[in-house]
Amino acid sequence: MYKQLIDLVPESYSNFLLNEFTNNVQWTFTPSASNVGDNYDKNDPNIKDSTQFVHGIIGYSNTTSPLVQSVVPVVWFLEKETGIKIKNIVRVKANCLVRDGSAEQYNPPHVDVYDPGFVSLVYYINDSDGDTILFDKMIQQGHENLTPIVRNSPRKGSAFLFPSNQLHASSCPVDCKQRLVLNFILELA
Repeated sequence: MYKQLIDLVPESYSNFLLNEFTNNVQWTFTPSASNVGDNYDKNDPNIKDSTQFVHGIIGYSNTTSPLVQSVVPVVWFLEKETGIKIKNIVRVKANCLVRDGSAEQYNPPHVDVYDPGFVSLVYYINDSDGDTILFDKMIQQGHENLTPIVRNSPRKGSAFLFPSNQLHASSCPVDCKQRLVLNFILELA
């Protein structure tokens, strides 16, 4: 079950978030975009782990960002748009990927949570390239011989929803300067 949510939030709110995350955020450099270590298919020639910048917002590295109140409404819009009921916001972080590699490459596939009952929402802060790729397997099925089943392109104000235990990957922009997203892990009610 995945869902592409076009224009999840109103344009005025997406403009507000774009301003917040381009002008008012302190980013932290991380050497890996997926933090999976060696736990990926080394025979997949399209995997290239890139660096990224992160801003933890909720439940990330025991910090709470002053931007908490700015991002929570995204979850409210999700509930209104889909009818899905959210029990708990487990984690929210902003990710910034910069140009690195080619359009065929993606970061190591990973999951956000191993257990069912959680969904991941990737909210796109800016228009960019650097798709989010969803693969055909859940983590319990292993990470070898993955087949992409959908690629979702970043469009400001839109989002991509999928089970947190399904393998997925980000990819770096090739044409745009940066790819800015909010990554939510949500527990279902």
